[in-house]
Amino acid sequence: MNGQFIPEAALYPLKFVPVLQHRSWGGDQLSTVLGRRIPQDISEPIGESWELSDRDDVNSVVANGELAGRTIGELMAHYRTALSGRKGAAFSRFPLLVKLIDAGEQLSLQVHPDAAASARLGGGAEPKAEMWYVISAKRGAKLFAGLKPRATRLQLVEQLAAGSSELESLLQAYDSLPRDAYYIP
Repeated sequence: MNGQFIPEAALYPLKFVPVLQHRSWGGDQLSTVLGRRIPQDISEPIGESWELSDRDDVNSVVANGELAGRTIGELMAHYRTALSGRKGAAFSRFPLLVKLIDAGEQLSLQVHPDAAASARLGGGAEPKAEMWYVISAKRGAKLFAGLKPRATRLQLVEQLAAGSSELESLLQAYDSLPRDAYYIP
């Protein structure tokens, strides 16, 4: 890195250094399907590859060209509108977290609070939307998204309190097939 930024008009397609994340449910498809090299010294399962992140704990680093070595945070400070569009001034950070998820086992159930619940919870809780695109999936893979229309809050609370394996019966399940896309507000 030469310490200099380039003119906005000279921006080019940026590639970032992936950040591999250990997850107990990680699989082997990052290497077997996508051809990613997993360093030999990593013995724990890798469940996520963070391709682009502008967070305090993981700030992606440019891997190519004149801006190599710069972080996405530095780029947002200098090229905010060019990177995030004309509404970019509304963002203090790059607004997307892009991950490749390699689930070798069933994932935990994720619950994301809406804006009102996030405000009540505090502690960094924030609403978020997710978009999933399935690149590859093993036979029988499923994606769970939301409760079934007839499931009630009481049923959910009772199943959770009992630690019941029947909780899954309250969830909407979708076969997870390559080229499927899911938007979860």
